[in-house]
Amino acid sequence: TAYFVSDLQTDLSFTFRGGRIKSINCKNGGMVKEGDILIELESENLENQILQQEMNLEKLKLSTSQSLSNIQRTIKLTQLQLEDLHNEYNKVKTTIENLDEGITLQDIMPGVNIDDIQDQIERQELVIEGEKEKYENTKTSAELDVQSIELQIENLKTELDKTRLITHVSGKIVWITSAKVGENVYTYNNLIRIADVNRLKLKYTGDNLSDFKMGANVEVKIDDKDYVGEVVMNPSTAPFDADDSIKRSVIINVKGLPKGITLGYSARISLLLEQKEDVIVIPRDMLHGFMGQKTVYILEDGVKKDRSVQTGIENATEVEIIKGLEEGEELIEG
Repeated sequence: TAYFVSDLQTDLSFTFRGGRIKSINCKNGGMVKEGDILIELESENLENQILQQEMNLEKLKLSTSQSLSNIQRTIKLTQLQLEDLHNEYNKVKTTIENLDEGITLQDIMPGVNIDDIQDQIERQELVIEGEKEKYENTKTSAELDVQSIELQIENLKTELDKTRLITHVSGKIVWITSAKVGENVYTYNNLIRIADVNRLKLKYTGDNLSDFKMGANVEVKIDDKDYVGEVVMNPSTAPFDADDSIKRSVIINVKGLPKGITLGYSARISLLLEQKEDVIVIPRDMLHGFMGQKTVYILEDGVKKDRSVQTGIENATEVEIIKGLEEGEELIEG
């Protein structure tokens, strides 16, 4: 009898940090999928730091948005003032160009000086240029601050991920640690073993392991239906770092497996060790042995006689007779 196992099993452990178990989110025999968090360690301090940094990030974004809006309003207001100054300048310039002889600008527009207006225009242009530069500097500085906080959050989340045992494979949990919530675990201690349920092969651990040669065909019977198996691993070809249970077993690949076969499903296997055609075969219970001699009882001329024989291939019910009997002779029970 052999049983179906997965030939691809993955052990999971914490590789960066140990700690106290906060929760175990799976159970032995359960199915898991890639990305599931199976075990979590205590991480309250990290979670608080992440929350604090996320709040700081939101505050920074709000503050930056307000500052940039204020600068944009200043630029807009200054541009409007500059536009008024340009209009005033053009008006004064037009007035000067159309003055009658003997009439001055002061006669028409007392207290107005076109040079003063030109100075104001230049000053407003400088203000706008400064505000635009301030806007870009504020924006760039804020972006750098945002990136800095986001990087800190990313690093904290990376540290948080180190407190979570996340599976990178899908399958069935075939072993789980006995450690409980609140107990400490350490790095590189195997905590969970996951078997790929799509990689099923037969595992035989009986007393005849040496009879199974690599590549040998094996008759497999599953639910009274026959299949062909092939030996793909035996103790002599097991990986060096394989579990002892694997090193003491034979792995058989079964061709054309039917649906519904799961981990632990059993099958009967038969391995043909030797075969001969056209030989004399007798029931095993008609063979006797004494002092290393094998004999049978025959009926010769109506008399029971004990005759020594040489045997060949044997199985549980029959024995091949190589020498000592001829076809047609009559055997009797002892």
